[in-house]
Amino acid sequence: MARVECPECGVTVKVADDLPAGRRVRCPKCAAVFRPFTDEERDAPEPHDRPEERELTERHERGHATAARSARRHEDDYEENAEKEDRPRRRPAQKSTSPWYWVGVGLAGAAATAAIVMLILRLQGGRGLDQDYTFDLEPNKVDIRTFAPVSKDETIKVSVTATGGKVRVFVYKEKGNIRADKVDVDKLRNPVAKRINVSEATLEAAIPAEHTAIVVVESGLANVSHVKLRVTN
Repeated sequence: MARVECPECGVTVKVADDLPAGRRVRCPKCAAVFRPFTDEERDAPEPHDRPEERELTERHERGHATAARSARRHEDDYEENAEKEDRPRRRPAQKSTSPWYWVGVGLAGAAATAAIVMLILRLQGGRGLDQDYTFDLEPNKVDIRTFAPVSKDETIKVSVTATGGKVRVFVYKEKGNIRADKVDVDKLRNPVAKRINVSEATLEAAIPAEHTAIVVVESGLANVSHVKLRVTN
């Protein structure tokens, strides 16, 4: 059924789709008689079927579709950027150090330590010992020098020269490693070598392995202004 509007009262009137053109109908409300549509109106295409209307409609729809796609793309880009900002930055993976590297470091450290120990032993009484000392002694004073033990028996040579007075020189051996500040002269017994009241002397003393060599220089009642001591092996 087609719907038309009464030109008199404006009420909507239903008419048959196949109503012949020019046929009049009566308004059920106001009883006015009118023609629903003419031949031209019946044959005229609907507005959306006209070419210009159809083109305008399609253009409008395309514009809406383009705008919708652009909006979706913008929204996707925004979400992706927000995701990147919220995502914690990953630190570049650090290369793991090979265990062989640490083995090498350990061996190098052990070798360096052994070299330092050997150098100390050598300076204090190991093989290659060659030490010179110069000092002054007041009356009734002593000067004590110790030389760390080594792993084998050896003989040390002590040379002393005193100016301004005479001195007594003793060489002792004590088991273990003993520092000079730990030596109690009054408790030392049985020197390996000694020289009494000399201004110049040379001594040789056999020092067993694992024993500390102790060299003691004592002044007498007179002031000894200058003493030169040399210890070698």
